[in-house]
Amino acid sequence: GPDTFANESISCEDAKSFDLNDKVKILKELMKNNSVNEINEYIKEFRAFGSSKKTVETEVRTTSATESVDMSSIERLLKRKDEEHDEELKKIDEEHDEEFKKIHEEHDEELKRRMKRWLMQKRRLIVQKNR
Repeated sequence: GPDTFANESISCEDAKSFDLNDKVKILKELMKNNSVNEINEYIKEFRAFGSSKKTVETEVRTTSATESVDMSSIERLLKRKDEEHDEELKKIDEEHDEEFKKIHEEHDEELKRRMKRWLMQKRRLIVQKNR
């Protein structure tokens, strides 16, 4: 295939994702077994493999051993996503509560109509029996 990304130097931490939740999940999973530097090295090798150029000098931003990965930004992102998810669930719950209330009211009205009909039929039977 084409070597479109052979000279790219984006770190795995800077990778884009259509859904921010996906990015967080992927980064968390990758960092379980590897450091950011190790992942970036794999990316560098992958980009260079099969390139049309003899050597690809792709520098990938790395994190020094003394510099820690900023997990707090991932945690903040997760917290924000959790809050957004909670808000969505709350909205859905409210909509379902309204739907349930409406259905419940409709059923109550139907039960009242049926009870009224049943009582009227019962009265007719009693009146006919007493004649």
